[in-house]
Amino acid sequence: MNFTALDLWGRRAALERTGLVFQSNFLLALARANDFEGLEEASMTEAQRFQARHSFTTLIHPDGMGETFRVFIQHKGISAPSLTGLQPL
Repeated sequence: MNFTALDLWGRRAALERTGLVFQSNFLLALARANDFEGLEEASMTEAQRFQARHSFTTLIHPDGMGETFRVFIQHKGISAPSLTGLQPL
């Protein structure tokens, strides 16, 4: 994906760049901020818990989707937004 082009097109529409991070950083920052609460529920079986952990690992693994995909966020009309997913790990 050409994020430079997206950034330029956004600027033409009065959008400002909020941030660009790897998917792994974005998801880990969100999960950490919530103490990883949303990954498992008390009603889940052990097999469901394993599947949830495995799915999350697939999304954040550096050799998989975690460093293949990026999250690009732009904003408009908000001064200096601070998003949890863009926070450093």
